[in-house]
Amino acid sequence: MVSENTKDYLGVTGLTGFFLIISIVVPFVIGFLEKGFDSAEIITQYTVYASVSVAFMAIFMLWLYAKKLNSSYGNSLFFASKGESPSIPFFKRFSYPQLILGSTVIFGFLFLIVSQLKETAFTGFKVVQQQFTPGASIVFSAFLVPSPENAVLGALIAGLAVTMMTLGKKYHWSKANYNGFIYLLIPLAGGALGLGMHLLRYGANTWNLYVVFGFWTVLALLSVMTGTFVVGWILHVMNNLFFDLKIYFSNETVFLIGFAVLVLLAILYFTLYKGELMGSVKNE
Repeated sequence: MVSENTKDYLGVTGLTGFFLIISIVVPFVIGFLEKGFDSAEIITQYTVYASVSVAFMAIFMLWLYAKKLNSSYGNSLFFASKGESPSIPFFKRFSYPQLILGSTVIFGFLFLIVSQLKETAFTGFKVVQQQFTPGASIVFSAFLVPSPENAVLGALIAGLAVTMMTLGKKYHWSKANYNGFIYLLIPLAGGALGLGMHLLRYGANTWNLYVVFGFWTVLALLSVMTGTFVVGWILHVMNNLFFDLKIYFSNETVFLIGFAVLVLLAILYFTLYKGELMGSVKNE
């Protein structure tokens, strides 16, 4: 029987390794196979984002520190702690594969609709089109950008959680006070971080700054509510994916192909998790 402590270590290290592969290895392979690294611009962008991905290691180190704190508020840093306090317990019912597939279907349909109504995304990656096939360019952008950017957000969330655990222990906060600070400060800090990164990369005149702030606030809130990095990452990927699809294909093509793929994924979800559509107690 695997102990809870071992499960925690396996969960955090497994998720950290998965996202390092997604954000560094996958774009690296695509870049070489498609000769995208013939472009100095793409090499620079890849290097920047791959370097930022070390934030995943910061999250892991902060998690180890949180374990040592042995806080009465728990040790959740909202990275790999599905449904653990102060997150919503309901999300414990889902395995990570089910959570990823379900989130992909829900947010896929959301951004499929959004993509038909507006011409912008909340973030993106500028790709020199001549260097990639459309498919490779879309995958390169979808994998390279969201993971490192969300890793920075994850590190901020983890750092704030550890800080509040420490302050709460020192000043004898009640659990209700701690939870209140978590749900108030982390989403606001996430929104401010996203706004800051946006201004650093694009300046003030590219997109509606209120929308950027709101998008990143939602990303942070999803991490707090679910206890895991995964759901916000899927939201970010779907945003980038449908924006990139519209660069290469018409609105009608994006809608028809996107709708067909999402229907197939929905059928797959209902097939794989028949009787467990809302998760299962065995995962708790």
